[in-house]
Amino acid sequence: MNGFGLRGFRSRRALAVLIGAIALPVGLWGCDGENTVELAPPEVLAPHIYAEVIDLRGRFREIYCQIKEDHGADFAHDFACHQALHLWPGEPAGTGQPVPTGEAGFQGPILVVPGIFGECIADHVKPFELALSHLNQAHGYETGIISVSGRSSSEHNANQIRLDLESRNLGGDRQAILIGYSKGTTDILEALIRHPEISEKVAAVVAVAGVVSGSPAADEMGEFFELLASTIDLPNCPAGDGGGINSLRQAVRVPWLADNPLPESIEYFSIPAFTSKENVSLILRDGYKKLAQREPRNDSQMIIYDAVIPGSRLLGYANGDHWSMALAFTANTPILAQTLITKNAFPREVLLEAIVRSVEEVLDANRP
Repeated sequence: MNGFGLRGFRSRRALAVLIGAIALPVGLWGCDGENTVELAPPEVLAPHIYAEVIDLRGRFREIYCQIKEDHGADFAHDFACHQALHLWPGEPAGTGQPVPTGEAGFQGPILVVPGIFGECIADHVKPFELALSHLNQAHGYETGIISVSGRSSSEHNANQIRLDLESRNLGGDRQAILIGYSKGTTDILEALIRHPEISEKVAAVVAVAGVVSGSPAADEMGEFFELLASTIDLPNCPAGDGGGINSLRQAVRVPWLADNPLPESIEYFSIPAFTSKENVSLILRDGYKKLAQREPRNDSQMIIYDAVIPGSRLLGYANGDHWSMALAFTANTPILAQTLITKNAFPREVLLEAIVRSVEEVLDANRP
C-alpha cells in the first residue's frame, strides 16, 4: 500500500530493479564537464530535402499561458509561463487571437505512443496519463495510449500502431492526433512510411522530447543498451525483437530521415526540452553532463536539434528533463521521487492541453 501503490513488495522491488537497469548505462556513459548555455537563436539540423521549420513559439506561449491562467491552478505543479517554456531572443510575437479553453474542438482521438521501455513500467507510470485524463474528463476529448513493445524495434512497433489505428473508427473527417513521447516519435514516423494506408487516419503528429534524428546515448552505449533491450529478463516486458535501441541510433535515424520524406497530408509539430543541470533528476544527471560536452541544451537523453521533426511547426522548448516532460513519477512512485527521480515536477496537464489546442488551431486554419 505504501510507496508504489497497491502492487505489493514484489512489484515495487521489480520497478526499482528496472529503473536501475535502465539508468545504469546512463551513469556509465556520463562523465564530468559541460559547456555554458548561450541564448542564441535556436537552430535545427535536418536533411537538405526538407523545408524549413515553422516557428510557432510565440503563439504556443500565448495558448499555454492562457490555459495556465484560466484553469492551470487546478494542477499540482505551479509553474509560471516563463518557468515552463524557455524564452529565447528571436521568438516571434503571438497573434493576440482568443484561446479556447472550454469543450473539445477536435473530435478525433488524441493518442500517445510511449517511449522505449514504456511497456516495462506501464503498471506504475504511463506517459501523460494524468494529462490525458484531464483532457477527457474536463474538456471531452477522446484520449488513449497506443500500446507498443517496450524493447522492440520501430519496425515492429510500426505494425502495432497500424493495427491500433485500424481498430478504431477513423477516416474521412475523423482522424487522430498522434503524440510521440521519446521513441514513440520514431515508431510513429516509421509507421507512416511502412504503412502508408494509415496516413488518411492521421491528422497530425507531435514529437514531445521525441527521438527524431537519433540519440547520442544510443550510439555511444549501443552494445550495453542492446543487451538490456534484447536479453535481460524484465518483468511484464517481453524482449520482442530486441531492436529497440538500434532504432534510436543516429547512424540509423539520420539516413532514414533522408531517404523517407514524410506524408505531406499530415501536419507535424515538435516540442523539444532542455534544462539546467540543477533541474535534472539525480538518476539522469550523468547523462546530462555527458551530452553537455557536446551541447548544453539537452534533456539528459536528447539534444534539442535532434528532437525536431524536419519540416514541422516548432511549438517551443520545454524547461525540464527527459522524464519530467511526460512521466509522473512524483505522483505515482513517491519513494523514487524522493531518492532518484528528484526533479520530476512539471505542468504536464497544461503542456498537453496547450499542444492539443495549438494543433487544433492549425488544423482548423488549413481546413477547406
